[in-house]
Amino acid sequence: MSHNNPSPAWQELLHRTIRATPLGKMGGVVFGLALTWYVVLGLYTEQRLLEGNPLPATLLEDFNYYAHAYARAIEGGDPYAERLIGPGFLYPPPALLLVGLFVSIPSDSVYLRNAVYVAVNIALLALTVWGIGLRYGYSLSRTWWWFPLAFGFAPVLELLQIGQINLITQFGMLGVLLFADAFPVLAGAGVTLAATTKVTPLVFFGYLIACRSWRAIVWGVALLGVAFASSVLILGTQPWFTYLDVFGDLTRMFMLGTDSNCQSLVTILHSFIRVDSSGGVGGCATSAERLPGSHLCSQRSARVRF
Repeated sequence: MSHNNPSPAWQELLHRTIRATPLGKMGGVVFGLALTWYVVLGLYTEQRLLEGNPLPATLLEDFNYYAHAYARAIEGGDPYAERLIGPGFLYPPPALLLVGLFVSIPSDSVYLRNAVYVAVNIALLALTVWGIGLRYGYSLSRTWWWFPLAFGFAPVLELLQIGQINLITQFGMLGVLLFADAFPVLAGAGVTLAATTKVTPLVFFGYLIACRSWRAIVWGVALLGVAFASSVLILGTQPWFTYLDVFGDLTRMFMLGTDSNCQSLVTILHSFIRVDSSGGVGGCATSAERLPGSHLCSQRSARVRF
């Protein structure tokens, strides 16, 4: 659903200035060159990443970890047998059912399965970019340049390369923003999709409460219940008991400055509040030198696990 909110004043001023002055065409050329340079830099950065993580060994590396975890779960094994961030599947059990949709694609080789997974992720990213513009009342003629911004962003290219689940989570959150009022069942499905692949999107229930989208909340809770029941019916109860332990381990990981996965909210907050190994708050970090940047640890493209 489109929300016809007015464009920011600076954006309208820039738009009118470019169109109304003799420098309009030159401005368009400069903008086009800058956008092209941005995409070139993104591709160059991805190429540098591939030097250390060459293809085809790392192609859909993370998705293959998900597929192995799904296979273990279906066979009655432990999908969380590997606990390391990277090779381990550390998402809620319903995420395995989503992985199973791709793993179950009938094919004599994995290439078709992998191609479908990549195509779906590309489509979801494109729909997300379009949907954000729609959310704020912008037409494609105004937001076309958002697409090269998204697809030329090096962390997104790496995400597509290794087959992370993030874009599916992100698409679910878009559904909450787009349909909270007009189509509450779709908003509920969105928060369910996001929260069953990662846990932190549960905070979007707070957004729905603030919007007084009570029907969307009801749909979200109901569909989360369906996802939980489906995972128990197909995989059994043991993965849930194991996942509680896995999640507890994740919440105790505060390796700031030494680990490339510390972009989560809880680890960023840990820059300011010291938390001991048991999870208790030990006191505030009062050093002013810690405030700028706060060691956000953005060395890589966010393998955020919870």
